[in-house]
Amino acid sequence: MHSSWLFPVLGFCLGSLPFGHWVGLARGVDLRQLGSHNTGATNAGRVLGRKWGYLVFVLDLFKGWIAVWLAMKWGSTDEVGIATGVCAVVGHVFSPWLGFRGGKGVATSAGIFLALTPSITLILAGLWMAVFWIWRVVSVASLAVATVFPVLVFWFAPGRSVLQWVSVGIAGLVWVRHRANLIRLMRGNENKFSKKS
Repeated sequence: MHSSWLFPVLGFCLGSLPFGHWVGLARGVDLRQLGSHNTGATNAGRVLGRKWGYLVFVLDLFKGWIAVWLAMKWGSTDEVGIATGVCAVVGHVFSPWLGFRGGKGVATSAGIFLALTPSITLILAGLWMAVFWIWRVVSVASLAVATVFPVLVFWFAPGRSVLQWVSVGIAGLVWVRHRANLIRLMRGNENKFSKKS
């Protein structure tokens, strides 16, 4: 399909939509100025309340999922879907709406891989919930999933070499985007969610 290159462009455009920022503005706050200064679901939940954090997570996941779903439906090849997903994550992390800044890419990555590898993504969702339930730290759960994800892709998708290496790259990007969290974890002052929150 000669227009396949349009799907990665669409992926970037959809990924760049800063739903967390817009939800915050609708609630009268700029998430970039509060909490961790991040526009992702975790900071939205902490600043605006749990239900708003859930909303931002679903919206960020959906934009990644729909970008890849459209590419896989009309782009005809696995590579087009993967490229579209990568561009969606890049758009989220470097959103032109926010001066080429953005979130950490976890929810959007979950969305693109839910479209590309649904079974692996469901396993990782269970892992994320288990780690979070034990430690109550979102960054620890997210980093655990980012670490395990490439292992599962190499294991369960041996014939999809492009996807395998993309999973490594996105896992690395998630780790880089969590560098401030890593510093707080080493200092012992990373934010936790209480059992009641």
